[in-house]
Amino acid sequence: MEALRTAKDQLVPLLQLLEALLEADAVPRQFFVRIREMIELAKDDEDLAGPFMELSTTAFRGFEFDLDASALIDQILLIAQRISARLSEDPPLH
Repeated sequence: MEALRTAKDQLVPLLQLLEALLEADAVPRQFFVRIREMIELAKDDEDLAGPFMELSTTAFRGFEFDLDASALIDQILLIAQRISARLSEDPPLH
């Protein structure tokens, strides 16, 4: 559950900031809104798989971003990557 808390504490505010930066670009903005909502609705660490997989497709979607949005997206992706790495290191609790 630590990963989920980290995702909600660190990624959600950054995604909200990104949404504000992308206000004029409806399609990419909605993409990131959907990811934020998935993280907010997550109930356990396993629920992060969906939004993190979506995030990993960002570069292949054909979106064009200005420098501020690109830097913020890089930061979001780095945090998600760190959380994912931590999740893959933790042994299952079964």
